[in-house]
Amino acid sequence: MIAFVHGPDALLVREAVRALLTELDPTGANTTRVDGRTTAPNQIATMVGTPAFLGMGRVVVVDDLFAGKRGAKEADGDAEGAAPPSPETLAVLGRVADGNSLILSEPGLKSVPAAVKKAAPGIEVRAGIPPRGRDLVRWVTAEAEQTGSSIEDAAVPVLLNLLYPGSWQQAPSNPRYDVPPDLDRIQQEVRKLDAFAYPNPISRSDIQAMVATTSQ
Repeated sequence: MIAFVHGPDALLVREAVRALLTELDPTGANTTRVDGRTTAPNQIATMVGTPAFLGMGRVVVVDDLFAGKRGAKEADGDAEGAAPPSPETLAVLGRVADGNSLILSEPGLKSVPAAVKKAAPGIEVRAGIPPRGRDLVRWVTAEAEQTGSSIEDAAVPVLLNLLYPGSWQQAPSNPRYDVPPDLDRIQQEVRKLDAFAYPNPISRSDIQAMVATTSQ
């Protein structure tokens, strides 16, 4: 089994990888995690091609195997004009032993490279695409509740307009100018506001006092 978890949102990628690990190896006893930017492809191929102890499925998580070995342009999710993945890197996909699982964590990529799709047509893809509009408002509200606090309904758009003016409601028609919401950043702001407003709900005045605008 090969799973490809891509961005652009790092928090959603981490959550998706955790969900896969809970499903495949709940105890973590047969899971290995490596940095794809510094680990040689042949080493990774050996890991995924070696059966686990006592025949139990081995799970190998590789961070940034493809984004880490390509040009910066493609690492940002735009494959046009960028060098394709090397044959050695692609060969890893064909070395996964029966019963083993390979999870590719690629928060820096917005899509699956065409060469990866061709090399592993049965790959399972999970996308970390952040919500926008009403879905993002609900996410922020739920995030505040998870901290044990709450946020006023009218305060949520104020927060999002400060952080991502013009892009939190919907993506622009030209993806080159898109600045998608970063859930890690929003989460940090909500937690900061929760500490500032405690024991009261987060209000508009709290946000205006504590959150800097994107331009600043």
